[in-house]
Amino acid sequence: MYITDRAYTKQEILEMESEIVNTLEYKFTVPTVHSFLCRYLKAAHADRTMVQLACYLTERTLQEYPMLQFLPSTIAATAVKVSRKSLNRHPWSPTLMKYTGMDERDLQACSDAMRSAINDASNQQQAVYRKYSSTKFGGVAKTSLSF
Repeated sequence: MYITDRAYTKQEILEMESEIVNTLEYKFTVPTVHSFLCRYLKAAHADRTMVQLACYLTERTLQEYPMLQFLPSTIAATAVKVSRKSLNRHPWSPTLMKYTGMDERDLQACSDAMRSAINDASNQQQAVYRKYSSTKFGGVAKTSLSF
């Protein structure tokens, strides 16, 4: 509104922006944990087991209310870190730091919350655990996790 010297209302500007976006057929997406996870796993040179384990961790955290405090990018980075560590690989690398913009200390709070959520014995959400316990998904849910 300021740029137009108040010649247009906020609503008029928003409507025109919407019309431009629709005319140009822009496709907008919401940045989800999955979109970040795919990018980070590629940067981590992940094998099939690491991909399955990271997917298990992120799917498992979708069910946990305390995880809502973390950005999708942070949850994805934490899942990669935990997967690497659990599979006896170095948990973090300069390449991952470059692509995520985070170091291990930045992931500590999310890692603690993830550990708490996954290790909560009173939690009755078992569908994701059963899914990733199957041989189709490499049985990664049974992997001993290192946070």
